[in-house]
Amino acid sequence: YASIQGQELTIRALVATPDGKTIYRAQAVGHAPEAFSLGLRVAQDLREQGAAVILADLALNSESGHS
Repeated sequence: YASIQGQELTIRALVATPDGKTIYRAQAVGHAPEAFSLGLRVAQDLREQGAAVILADLALNSESGHS
């Protein structure tokens, strides 16, 4: 999710397990022209928290036809 007010951009994101037991959240705030780097910062924060494991599991289950 992203919102902009004037030149200030706020990006919020989360990654969760399907059952909702594990949720990782990240947020970055900065100037709108820095949108790309803010997005990278949020993605890196999520990866550092462990979100990559959830995403990999979801991708694996998707490829095998399980949900």
